[in-house]
Formats: sequence, C-alpha cells, structure tokens
Amino acid sequence: MTNCIAIIGALKDEIDGIRREIDLKAKMTLNSFLYYQGRYQDREIILALSGMGEKNAREATKVLLDHFNPVSLISIGISGAVDSRLKVGDLVIGRRVLVQNSPQIAAVSLDRLVELASVACRRLQLTPYLGDLITVSRVIGSSEEKKAIFLDTRALAVEMETAFIGLEAAQKGCPFLALRSISDIADYTFKVEVNQITDNGELNPAKFIKYTLRHPMALWELGKMKKNIRKATTRLTLLVQELLPMI
Repeated sequence: MTNCIAIIGALKDEIDGIRREIDLKAKMTLNSFLYYQGRYQDREIILALSGMGEKNAREATKVLLDHFNPVSLISIGISGAVDSRLKVGDLVIGRRVLVQNSPQIAAVSLDRLVELASVACRRLQLTPYLGDLITVSRVIGSSEEKKAIFLDTRALAVEMETAFIGLEAAQKGCPFLALRSISDIADYTFKVEVNQITDNGELNPAKFIKYTLRHPMALWELGKMKKNIRKATTRLTLLVQELLPMI
C-alpha cells in the first residue's frame, strides 16, 4: 500500500473505537496477528491488534511495517498513571518511551506528529500531557510501585508495548507517535488479580466465572475498571479521529 497511516494497539478495547469509525475494506490475519484495512475520510488506514507484551509488539509491528509500508505509525492504548496529576481519561503524548530498567533504550515520537497531536487535543478542548512513558514487562497494579517508578523516572505513565513498537519503527525509518489515555490513576491499587481472569489481556470467561465465584466483591471492582477503560478509550478515539486528517 502507499500513503497509509498505521495504528496499532495491544487490546481489542483499545482499537475498537477507531475500528468502528473507519470504512472497513478488508480484515486479514498475518503471522497470527489481526489487521484491518480501510479509510477514514481521505486517508488509507491500517489498524493492527498486537496482543500484550514485548514479543507480540515487536512481531506485529515488523509484519505491519514490512507488509503495508505505512507513512506513519501511531501506537495507541490505555495506560496506568504514575504521575499523580493525571486522572482517568487524560491524554498522554509520549515524547520519549523508555524501557523500565533500561533507560538508555528509548523510542522517540516525531516532533511534527507530537505537535499535530497537541493541536488535535486543543481542537477537542482537551489538555494533553507531554512527556515520558515507561514500557514495563507486567501490569503495575500497586500504588506504591507506581510511586517508586515516578520517583525514579519522573515519567507520566506506564504501559507494556510502546517502546518496542517505536524501536521497530525507527529501524524502518517510519515516523512514529505514542498516544495513551489513562485508565487507572497513580494512587489506585488494583483489587482484582487481573492475570487470573485474562489471557494476553483479554477477558477469559471461564476464568472470570471461577474467580468471581470465589471473590464476589470483584464484580463491583471490575465494573469500575471497565467504566474507566471505556472513558479512556473514548477519549483516545476522539483524538485519533481529530488527528488522522491532519497527518
């Protein structure tokens, strides 16, 4: 393809909003990863679902870049705040994306795309936070651990894929942008063992039923988490819709 813009997210919830907004032409599976091809206004769009973690992020991005050769790559998704200023639904533009415990490794968003994303936020009357993201190897569910990460790095938020997506883009010379929306705040500690009810970040119905039978109060907590994720992904979808025609 020529002149397409690629968007990649790890989870179905992260990409579903923009998937519903684009005019879909094709859906395909390449090397076990799911890709959607379509148009948004006058732009050709490739939307990719990578799954969680470094291995999935790297492999899905390599396939995306090799097969579709996009002119720009936008990494999107939800994120956990480590900076106490950030609230649920706040938008983060990652100027740099560092790898936890390897600060010398960093993906860098293209300045022009950062500026365009900032303008798109202002058009939506939303205030973006610009700064560092930290890519971590597991879900950070403890407020104490979030606080420690902030004190060590002064980053805005944590997530699990973006640095590796950005590094693959850099190897191919593809302009890159990191966009995240906050789904849990810095002083919040997860009260549900997320890993016990999910597979690669997606809810496993059998595990969910088993867990909630043993922990009935988890239903209320999961409902709250789902509401926060919905708010975060709705804001992110609005930003991407505003941004795409500008690129």
